[in-house]
Amino acid sequence: MSELGQKIIEGVRAAAAGRPDYIYPKDGSGCWYIRDYSPSCLVGHALWAAGLIDEDWRGDDYGAIADVVLHEKWPLDEDEVHWLSTVQKNQDIGRPWGDAVAIADDKSDDDPER
Repeated sequence: MSELGQKIIEGVRAAAAGRPDYIYPKDGSGCWYIRDYSPSCLVGHALWAAGLIDEDWRGDDYGAIADVVLHEKWPLDEDEVHWLSTVQKNQDIGRPWGDAVAIADDKSDDDPER
């Protein structure tokens, strides 16, 4: 596990714990890491808290967190990217933030290859 990956995951957990029932409101263009110069989605809140993005970051066009990690060359390991991707996917389909984290935790625990 990488130090940076764990910091991001801790940020996701903190944001979800603060608003476990929050359902991210998608508009016609999808989800955003940064919206109106502030963190927007669950992963965006974690990246902001980790100091990786700020109001000037323009990486929303990179897409899913796995693509962002590759583009930004952040040293996360495969398990961390998988966990973050699972959280992001579940948020994006309308699950509350607390549930998105619980599902990612369950998938990590149940996957025999991880």
